[in-house]
Amino acid sequence: MELIDAKREGDTLTVFLKGHIDSSNAAALEQEIDQARQEHPARDLVLDAQDLVYISSAGLRVLLRLRKTYPALKVINVSSEVYEILDMTGFTEMLDVTKAYRVISVEGCEVIGQGANGKVYRIDPDTIAKIGPMLGLMGTLIPMGPALVGLSTGDIASMAYNMQVAFATTVIGLFSAAIGFVVLQCKQRWYARDLAALEFVASLRTPNTPAA
Repeated sequence: MELIDAKREGDTLTVFLKGHIDSSNAAALEQEIDQARQEHPARDLVLDAQDLVYISSAGLRVLLRLRKTYPALKVINVSSEVYEILDMTGFTEMLDVTKAYRVISVEGCEVIGQGANGKVYRIDPDTIAKIGPMLGLMGTLIPMGPALVGLSTGDIASMAYNMQVAFATTVIGLFSAAIGFVVLQCKQRWYARDLAALEFVASLRTPNTPAA
């Protein structure tokens, strides 16, 4: 199974990485890249990671060896998940790494608004940061009824108290949403860091078997 595609334009050889790169196929990947370099000799090397899903420490060592040959090595179209790994391991400081533009499809997404200039879709599946504002809105609307009754009957004290409750509930809802969003981002970074660490330890404990 081929792990790469290669294309040369001028003095630049572009290698397109695919799928998962780990200790099971890192050696084969390096061999395919070396073969592409021999078939398409070029001054510069660019790695296109648009189709790269995951890279382990074994794959990172391949990048290090390529950097020794190509000091101006570039890695482009990197997904957010792969960029997290490169960032945590310091490769974004050593290499010229460019993140891929986020491609968004609205096919099958819920339409939550429509105006003269187009439609508004719900595309974010995460709901933890949305529960807070929803509860805050509910807490705002509930005391608005007694506040309006107090206004109509001239009971200013009752109206002021209910308005105070409404605004306080809104602030609490927004604050809880902010906490949920921060916790979600931190947990995602923790998972990516732990996974990269486990892959690195596994590569150290499992020696590479010599090719037959």
